Amino acid sequence: MDIKNLFSKVFNDEISDIHLCTGLPPMIRQVHGLFPWGDVILKSEDVMEILNEIIPSNIKIGKKFEKEIDLGIDFCGIRFRINIYEDRRGICAALRLIPQT
Repeated sequence: MDIKNLFSKVFNDEISDIHLCTGLPPMIRQVHGLFPWGDVILKSEDVMEILNEIIPSNIKIGKKFEKEIDLGIDFCGIRFRINIYEDRRGICAALRLIPQT
C-alpha cells in the first residue's frame, strides 16, 4: 500500500480520518460518511508495517500488541493524531487529520 499517496489524498480531498483495521480495507471519513479506500483487505502485518513506517522509531508495533497508544505525528508535512488499539480482528488505528491554521 502506498501510504504517502493515501496521506496526500487526505490533505487534498477534505478527508478528516483514516481508519486502518485488520480484516478490512483502509477506510476514509469524508463529510458524507466512512468509505473504503481501494479493495485491499488489510492483514495484521499490513497494519503493523504502515504504522511502523509513520510513527516515531522509539515506538514499534508488533504481533504482541497489548495496549492502546495515543500520539501525534507529522508525516509528509501533514499532522495527525493517532489512536492505535486492538479489537477482535487484530490491530487497528484511527488517524485524525489536524487541520492547519
